Amino acid sequence: MIRQHLNRNVCYLMGSKKLQQLLKSQEELEKKMQKELATKAQVEQEMIQLNRELMQTRAQRKQLIEDHCHMQAEIQPFSGDSPLLMGYVPDPTKKKQIAPIKVWDQQMQQLEQIQWQKQELISSYEFHTSSLREELLRQEEIQAQLKKKIQALNARRTVQITQEEHIKSLQMEKPRIQKEAKAHLHSTQRDLVKEWKVLRHQLSNVEILLGKIMMGKHNHVLKHAADKSILKFTWQLQNENKQLHKEMVHLIQEAQQLEAQRTRLRRQKQQLQLEQCCLESIKEGRHCKLLRAIPCQKGQSSGKTTLAPFPESISTSSCISALN
Repeated sequence: MIRQHLNRNVCYLMGSKKLQQLLKSQEELEKKMQKELATKAQVEQEMIQLNRELMQTRAQRKQLIEDHCHMQAEIQPFSGDSPLLMGYVPDPTKKKQIAPIKVWDQQMQQLEQIQWQKQELISSYEFHTSSLREELLRQEEIQAQLKKKIQALNARRTVQITQEEHIKSLQMEKPRIQKEAKAHLHSTQRDLVKEWKVLRHQLSNVEILLGKIMMGKHNHVLKHAADKSILKFTWQLQNENKQLHKEMVHLIQEAQQLEAQRTRLRRQKQQLQLEQCCLESIKEGRHCKLLRAIPCQKGQSSGKTTLAPFPESISTSSCISALN
């Protein structure tokens, strides 16, 4: 019965609109982060390729400069003898490296653009990370509040156990009290009958001694006194019986109220334990999934705090086993 109740509570929590919206937004955020991570990896690969090409271009440029200097050194002795031939040789003082400079500028622009995209991705990642951190802090505050409620419920549970023990003791004493009341009533009735018989016997003796005339007068007085005594004793017994009945009804009402309070506290405790279990499952799933989704970055992500996303689903069986 408790498992069915817990299953219904878990299904209710899973089907709640707020939790569905939260999971949906978390899935969208995870998709965006995965896209950004893929874009970041692609940009890094392109940067590595461009750096490699840049190094190759620098090496080629250096080699060309060295060849040009070597050629100029070889041509220098012949420059005064054959000026006509030297007209076909390019002048080293003139700038003839426009094309390599343009390629260099293009590569620098591409590198700056890649750096800008990288910075944008880092800013977006930090923004999403901060939002996830705020969400985690909010969930931790909720969890702390739930823990406080559970502690309060534990204190109530202690009071409830004490009340239950008192109720059990009262319920155990109830048959004894009823039995004692019945025995007291029977003994009182027996004593009353005995007294009435004694009075009848005394009245009969008085009638014999005093005669019929005197006995008529005294008989009326004695009968009136006996009736008055019987009524007074009966009234006392009825009052005691009513008082015992009122006390018994009051004890039964207290027992019913305590039983209802115990049921209500048990339901509140189960609900709080269920919410705490769901929050812990969400936190663990988010941590595991983000560890799988974010690769280790060399020298960049070593000093950053990683936060786990929300899980795609919550294990109902784990929550039920934790509560049981």
